[in-house]
Amino acid sequence: METLRAAGYELTGPVTWEPQAVRGYIAGTVRKRESGHSNSVVFVHGCEEQSPEVMRQLALAANDGRRYLLTTSWRSGLGHVPGNYLRRKYFRQLSELTTPLGEMIVCVSSTGDLVEVQPEWSERLATGDTGGFLIERQGDLVYHTELDQENFFHIFGTELNDYMRSISTSG
Repeated sequence: METLRAAGYELTGPVTWEPQAVRGYIAGTVRKRESGHSNSVVFVHGCEEQSPEVMRQLALAANDGRRYLLTTSWRSGLGHVPGNYLRRKYFRQLSELTTPLGEMIVCVSSTGDLVEVQPEWSERLATGDTGGFLIERQGDLVYHTELDQENFFHIFGTELNDYMRSISTSG
């Protein structure tokens, strides 16, 4: 947010950060006016326990019920969604939230990330010792945060092509 403010964006209201939140929320908005045009960036914080439908409604509420011209999902968003089926639903949801002539920017974690825990979770997947986590394919793992919390994460590999193909139309 500070980078955007340094680039001329202004807060349009309070910014909220709720690290213990169990429901998604709109964290805040910044806006920049230039040459008679306005550009807003709305920060929506999701909660992985909530369904894609709840998150879709939250994203629409953040844009007054309208679809987006530009939809983004940065590294932490899609990687924290456990289960291939649910991740596919979220990819489709992002596509559906974007206008037909709009664009999506998806920035996900790839094979070079969290390399220190990938071998352990690859082995645990092979032996079925998943510790109660939804570990179902290569790239699924659990890491410890700086607060020593266990956190599910998916490291995307070549299957990212399949996710993107599922939401792309030819032409």
